[in-house]
Amino acid sequence: MKRLLLLMVLIAFPCQLRAGQKQNGETQASGTALKGKKLFFQRCSLCHLGMPIKYQTYGPFLDQTVIARLGDDFAREKIRNGSQVMPGFKYALEPDEIDAIVLFLKTLKRDDVPHGS
Repeated sequence: MKRLLLLMVLIAFPCQLRAGQKQNGETQASGTALKGKKLFFQRCSLCHLGMPIKYQTYGPFLDQTVIARLGDDFAREKIRNGSQVMPGFKYALEPDEIDAIVLFLKTLKRDDVPHGS
């Protein structure tokens, strides 16, 4: 089931994210941000990026502006403990993995991801 969900996400988002890349293709993202990217697409993207064709999300669309507005500590706490509508990941993700997701989100621009309106 997990593999099917991952396959669906990979099919739904076939374009490469430009976050953390130079125009000449050299990556400037650290290994930690790349780890965060992988974890985000495995654990978070279905709800926070939406799925084609409508790209409706269950939670808020996440990108660097949201993280800048709310702060790194708030994002870590939300991922760790969740809320009434979002599961917490404190038992599924290590603290360094949560940090990696937040670091990736700080590089993610809204225009880097296909979305509805």
